Amino acid sequence: MCPNGKYSAAVANSCINCPTGKYSSGAVEGNVGTYHADSCTVTPAGGVSGLGWDHYNFCGKGTYSSAGSENCADCPGGKFLADDTDTLASHDQPEDCVSCAAGKRSEDTEGESRKR
Repeated sequence: MCPNGKYSAAVANSCINCPTGKYSSGAVEGNVGTYHADSCTVTPAGGVSGLGWDHYNFCGKGTYSSAGSENCADCPGGKFLADDTDTLASHDQPEDCVSCAAGKRSEDTEGESRKR
């Protein structure tokens, strides 16, 4: 049985770290009992995971990610993303970042537009 964050190919006798952008809880429940994962799950868009992770983290305020990402990307200049919830769909594409209102600007990734 492989520990969390690792997997074992069907023909391998050792456990391997899940690559960045993927994760594994280690054990998988099947029809004939529990067995080691033979692959890792791709981290969903809106989340990130690193080498050997057994979970993924949500992207926070001012950031987004595509599926299989290791890091969250900052919203581009002049845009912001105020949502700070654990909702993947709110952080899964650059279009989630919205333009600042007229007379405001964004100079950081805290998710707030600032008045000029």
